[in-house]
Amino acid sequence: MRATTWRDKATNFLTIQVEQLVKADTEGELRLAMVDVRELIKDVLGGYLSQLDPDFDPRATKFPDLVQLVRARVPALLDQTAVDELIRLNAIRNEVVHRSHIPRREDVQAFVQLAIRLCQNTLVPPQPTPTLAEAPTATREEFPGQQPGEELEFPVMRRHWMKLLERNALPLGLAFVLLAFGLWNVFSHTAFMSVAVVLGSLLLSLIAVWMILQLYDWGNDSFIVTNRRVIRIERAYFFFEERHEASLRQIQNVSIQVNNPVELLFNFGDVLIETASRTGLIRFDGVPDPREVQIRIFQLIGHAQPRRKRKERLPWLARLLPFGPLVEDDVVTWHKHWIVLLRETIVPGLLLLALPGVFAFLTRAKLVPLNSITLLVVTILWLIDLLLFVRQYQDWRNDEYLVTPDRLIDIERIPFVFEDKKETSLSQIQDVRYEIPNLEARILGWGHVYIQTAGQARDFDFLYVPNPRAVQDEVVRRVAAFHAQQHMKEVRAQFEELHRLAHGEQQPMVAP
Repeated sequence: MRATTWRDKATNFLTIQVEQLVKADTEGELRLAMVDVRELIKDVLGGYLSQLDPDFDPRATKFPDLVQLVRARVPALLDQTAVDELIRLNAIRNEVVHRSHIPRREDVQAFVQLAIRLCQNTLVPPQPTPTLAEAPTATREEFPGQQPGEELEFPVMRRHWMKLLERNALPLGLAFVLLAFGLWNVFSHTAFMSVAVVLGSLLLSLIAVWMILQLYDWGNDSFIVTNRRVIRIERAYFFFEERHEASLRQIQNVSIQVNNPVELLFNFGDVLIETASRTGLIRFDGVPDPREVQIRIFQLIGHAQPRRKRKERLPWLARLLPFGPLVEDDVVTWHKHWIVLLRETIVPGLLLLALPGVFAFLTRAKLVPLNSITLLVVTILWLIDLLLFVRQYQDWRNDEYLVTPDRLIDIERIPFVFEDKKETSLSQIQDVRYEIPNLEARILGWGHVYIQTAGQARDFDFLYVPNPRAVQDEVVRRVAAFHAQQHMKEVRAQFEELHRLAHGEQQPMVAP
């Protein structure tokens, strides 16, 4: 019965492949599918003969010879019609590989049908399930509700200690004032010394109880990332507990928010996890190192790739004034159009140029005395204006829109104040459209690109980008390439599973 289940599983794999091949339209997809299916058939036949003769090496045998050998040794497995068909399709496959023949969907489907027949006849049933005595012993739970085989990707996270300090800043300040007032009364021997000491002690006791309750509440809330799901547990003292969780398969988008200079300085912030579950948005607020949490979650759901080293650096001028798309390795970065920079910097820029000239004119006309005080005032005003100019420039330059081979990223920063980084997998993108809002945008060549995702929280708006048509085309092209790559990964994973089954390799079994 178990062997039938495994055969059905293999058959279902290839049946799904047939359905996918019906939808395949490109010559490249059909070519790759034909190559993969031929390799699968060779693995199945070679694995079968290896079970009969452990010394047999299928890798050293050509495919037509392997087919004839299986026909000779196991006539029940292959009839002559199947042998002729395999040899014919193999010849077509060789012509396709050398690009002297255009692949046809009918040939690939014939290959797949033969592979299904072979897998049904050659699969080996798995080993029996281990007894309870052989089953691994249970381990202590690291968090409430931990499932068997579930492992933590991070230690159970709490909010950053600065969040606890924020909650208790006012009580701590009040306690300091009361303590200072009480000491003053004690050393001054005032008439109200005893009353002040009693009231101060009572207030300090209430503040201490409040701070202990805040510490308990801070320590009770936890954020958990495992190899299966993400969990947020919110407890309110002894009266209330709420738990939100979603499996990794339900995660759609992961973004981060750094809301103020304190969070930026101490490296903590919010991780926003958009899911397809009923919970919707799961917020990890105030967690340490939110970027690392975001990257790890993307890796767990299979939407992150190792960071590539940049092969070459762009010219310094292109980095200083990125008016067009920046392409480094396989990452494309867009900034807002130069008209946005001009609007934000024209006033402080003109003041930078005009202020020294105006001051020189006023002093020459003797309308303003030339002395150290006026020179200091003008210098301070000029430096303030310079800081405003640099701040506006950095605000423009720090806003970035990126597309990588597998992700879409929207970064908005205010230097030393705020950072909002939205990120999603290309698999979540549902619609991409652009808008050229007015005549000025059409003349100067800027517009908005709106990207709709499957996430429930926020979509992506690439605002004021140069050449919005090209931005839309690049995003659509990347999405199509990503889906094609994922499709080939799924096909190869299916073939690897069938290869494992054909050679009798077994997955570890766990006792129920």
